[in-house]
Amino acid sequence: MVSDAAERRASVAAIFHVPAPDAEAPSAVPGWGDVSVLLIRRSDAPGDPWSGHMAMPGGKQEPDDIDLVHTAIRETEEEVGLTLDRDAQLIGALDDVPAFARGRRTGLVVTPHLFVLTGAGPRPPLRPSYEVQESLWVPVSRLLAPDSRRERVYDVEGVSMRLPAWDYDGRLIWGLTHHMLSGLLRLAGEST
Repeated sequence: MVSDAAERRASVAAIFHVPAPDAEAPSAVPGWGDVSVLLIRRSDAPGDPWSGHMAMPGGKQEPDDIDLVHTAIRETEEEVGLTLDRDAQLIGALDDVPAFARGRRTGLVVTPHLFVLTGAGPRPPLRPSYEVQESLWVPVSRLLAPDSRRERVYDVEGVSMRLPAWDYDGRLIWGLTHHMLSGLLRLAGEST
């Protein structure tokens, strides 16, 4: 955990849906089957360095938030209408990640929290707010498929960087979201 009190804190919810096992439907990817992760496309907003990016629900910690878990739960409900403390199980926190924008550290530290939705029924409905242009469940098997791997060329002050990314139906998942999801998938034993 990062302990520098001068840094601002944020939290995101890495929400995975694990459907009830179906003995008649073999898994396309051993161990992952029909598991999916909730991603959002942030709305375009002037001054937002992550405007239009693919992300996990979440945001900055507010003074009234009890802790960073509460931040992830509150932000998820505000952004997509999903009530994590009712609909999901908290598995735990992952390592803190410093946020960068335009190649510079922002002073914001993000803590991803892993949540799991399980069950045979349909997933709870999503109701994106004005902050969210789109919300969707992305199959983990699609992220792990070799043909989804891309590089995003990112230019900062005349320096060109090649950053790893995934392409999901024309949506590029890169940067902080790619970093956090890759770390989580590596913990699960997957190469990303």
